[in-house]
Amino acid sequence: MNWVRSTWIFLGFLGLSLGSAGCASSTVLTSDAGSDDAGTAERCGAADCLAGQLCCAGCGVGEFFCSEPGPAGGCPLVGCPPPVRCGEIECSAGDACCTDCGGAPFCSTEGLCPSTPCPAPPSCGGYGGTVCDSGHFCDYDPAGGACGALDGSGVCAPRPATCTGVLDPVCGCDGADYGNACSANAAGTDVASYGTCAAPVVDCRTTGCPAGQGCGICGPAGSGYVCVPNDVDC
Repeated sequence: MNWVRSTWIFLGFLGLSLGSAGCASSTVLTSDAGSDDAGTAERCGAADCLAGQLCCAGCGVGEFFCSEPGPAGGCPLVGCPPPVRCGEIECSAGDACCTDCGGAPFCSTEGLCPSTPCPAPPSCGGYGGTVCDSGHFCDYDPAGGACGALDGSGVCAPRPATCTGVLDPVCGCDGADYGNACSANAAGTDVASYGTCAAPVVDCRTTGCPAGQGCGICGPAGSGYVCVPNDVDC
């Protein structure tokens, strides 16, 4: 009888062992399981990861997901879209590239730019000759006089921080040539006309001529009075 009793005890112990082994692989980590693994599950967004899973970072800010380990043992590679260039900074995927009231770029994690209205920019130009501060240029109204002529006025606009290298020459209100309109605005002036500035007309009847030269009309019609050597017959 002793050997029968021993056999039943052995089989009962074996059954308990097999039952415990069959339940181990289905254990789920939850926030109630007071262990270090449970703490990791809580930090993986709003989800609880299964045993053996990793908490991995997604593409967006604050995005996490549960995943089986990749071939290298870590989180799998996620094909995230490239960041968005916003002036001199980079925004994460899904962010919006916005500018503040001063014209400086910034990233909005809301996906949309804030709709807060900006205060009206100060006026400039006109008979009063109001000038803008060093960070702005006077953007004259195209309907008014160019560069403030005929009491033309404008508003102070931010000077561009960067410009492209596209060559589209303009003549600034300061009488200087610039590679494009953006370059003129960055230098603190508006555009007077497109193309290079016309050469200033010099009238030798008022400026006079050096010794050995005389003042006269020489060249195509409209060339004006210029200084020419005395031995040159126009």
